Amino acid sequence: MQLASSASMSSSNGHGFVADGWARLTRTAEMRECRKQIADEISTNYAGDLSQAGFFRRAIIRWQMLHEFRDRCEMEFGSPDYLLF
Repeated sequence: MQLASSASMSSSNGHGFVADGWARLTRTAEMRECRKQIADEISTNYAGDLSQAGFFRRAIIRWQMLHEFRDRCEMEFGSPDYLLF
């Protein structure tokens, strides 16, 4: 089984890996939709806390939301720091 077509081999190293593979993955419609769904779920979960929080507490909650988003995306898609098999 050939891992990459000859047209896409021009940007690969001959082993089926492409230099910009992670960037290509993040631009797919499926990944954008999944990331949007994760962000919407997190926003819904924290909506009540955000509406009642003061300025500094909102900043802390938004930081927590950002880290939860990053962690859930990493669980779902992996990380560009390691290979996906």
